[in-house]
Amino acid sequence: MALAASVRVTFKDAKNKSSFTKIRIPSSLSVAQFTGFAVAAAQVLLNLSTCRITKVGVYVGVDLSSWTIKAAPALLSDVEQKALFMFDTAATGFLAKVMLPAINENISFSTSDIIDTADATVIAFVTAMETGAGGLSPVKACDSRGNDVTALRSGRELFQRR
Repeated sequence: MALAASVRVTFKDAKNKSSFTKIRIPSSLSVAQFTGFAVAAAQVLLNLSTCRITKVGVYVGVDLSSWTIKAAPALLSDVEQKALFMFDTAATGFLAKVMLPAINENISFSTSDIIDTADATVIAFVTAMETGAGGLSPVKACDSRGNDVTALRSGRELFQRR
């Protein structure tokens, strides 16, 4: 079953508070159609609002019904317990950040908050970020500016509310 894509538009008010709205669109559109609709929708919504628009994004859902993923979270899982991975990118001086919620504590050293980069699951994640995943190589991760991820700089465990 194909899931609908969506355009998410984030607004910021005079009190510096943010909110968003989401408009669902068919997932069968091309990238050019996605971005064209997103820009046009943002302009129409801006005309209706007294806020400013801070972000517009296109999101395409993936149907997970046939995947063999965990049906329930682990007993003590906690989304506030995160792993922060920082990657160097192809553009000197720019970094890509990935924050993963509810990490398995086995991937960090017991005496510090440093992620164990020799752990097999960490190696698999870093490899996917640097060289591609799901048979899509050379499609790989990038930073917000589109610069390719080149190497893991650091990984550490942290506790963050959001």
